[in-house]
Amino acid sequence: MLRYKMALGIVALLIVVASALVLGGQTASSAEEKPSFAYIDTVRLWNELPQMNEMRAALEEETQKKQAAYDAEAAKLEDEEARRKLFQKYQDELEAQKDAMLNQVLERTYQLIKKVAEEQGFDVVLERQSVLYGGYDLTDAVLEAAQN
Repeated sequence: MLRYKMALGIVALLIVVASALVLGGQTASSAEEKPSFAYIDTVRLWNELPQMNEMRAALEEETQKKQAAYDAEAAKLEDEEARRKLFQKYQDELEAQKDAMLNQVLERTYQLIKKVAEEQGFDVVLERQSVLYGGYDLTDAVLEAAQN
């Protein structure tokens, strides 16, 4: 009978120890685990990234130059149709420059997001509006990396 109680006690002790190890291991690993994906707040990036602000300033300057050039040329024209075509010409040039600048900034921003995500161990980065629950907000880290 004594052996039976002793065996039962040892079995109970082993179960407690095994449970503690399993639960302790899960708690430690889940406390250290990051979510499996990250997300970016593109509205914040658009408003706060230095390269976005530089692009907006360059576009504003280019718009003013195009407006001044258009005004000077349009003043020489008497035909309203010719003015409309001239305006469209300048508008198309400005749109092409805007698209080129935007593509360049977006590519640099994408590379920055990719670099930060890889450094922090994320394989997937979504746009914040696509995430209903979970994930890790990578926006601050990208903004910080852009400052360096």
